[in-house]
Amino acid sequence: MGHGSALLRALSQELFQDGIRRIWLSVWSQNKRAIEFYRKAGWKHVSDTEFILDGVPHLNHVFETHKSYIG
Repeated sequence: MGHGSALLRALSQELFQDGIRRIWLSVWSQNKRAIEFYRKAGWKHVSDTEFILDGVPHLNHVFETHKSYIG
């Protein structure tokens, strides 16, 4: 296991090397496993948004990371 963490770390580092300063993602508020995964990876919950699926709004959390969050 640990493939997801390694992939997220590698992708983030690649983007930072390309000059990207901040990365955002959104995750469904009921996806507790994913939320915990991103928190453990050092991402910060910074906002909320809605994702509309078949006309129904679903609350999503917006997570952010930037270069100083990841070692």
